[in-house]
Amino acid sequence: MLTVKPAAPFTRDEVVAHLASKRIQTRMRFAVNLVRQPALTLRAEDRAAQGLPAPYRVAGPLTETDRVMSHAFWVGIFPGLTETARSDVVDTPRAFVAERKSRPAGLRVIA
Repeated sequence: MLTVKPAAPFTRDEVVAHLASKRIQTRMRFAVNLVRQPALTLRAEDRAAQGLPAPYRVAGPLTETDRVMSHAFWVGIFPGLTETARSDVVDTPRAFVAERKSRPAGLRVIA
């Protein structure tokens, strides 16, 4: 998974579009912050209208989960990729960052 830092001179959407233009598929990190998902927000609103608490408990502001939800993405790989294709998956984001004259830490890998 890659995360675009908030101070980077590009957005997640820009890097994802660039990767797509190079035929490298990505996926957004889904269900990172479940309390922001429509199923739970609508259920919480329904319960609030009935005077009941939300059907979940939130432990803190969830700042990091919000950041991952809005700034992170996965790069699709699979065991059948050739060495050249694997190199492209690594080199293409690096080249994108270099073209933007970003600080070296513009993208961060989260394991």
